[in-house]
Amino acid sequence: MKKLTLLMTGLLTLVAVGLVGTHSATTAHASSSKLNDYISSQDIKPASITKSIWSGFPKK
Repeated sequence: MKKLTLLMTGLLTLVAVGLVGTHSATTAHASSSKLNDYISSQDIKPASITKSIWSGFPKK
């Protein structure tokens, strides 16, 4: 009986973790999609890349 209880507890834990993981992945996708839509609607462009490097870094 104790083995059955332990097995059922483990099984329920795996199911609960799976359900929570699926929900958070869906929420993250919805959030990133809204952010991407906002960036597109505001015509925001990525920053340009520069070649200038700060000369204050220590040299070996």
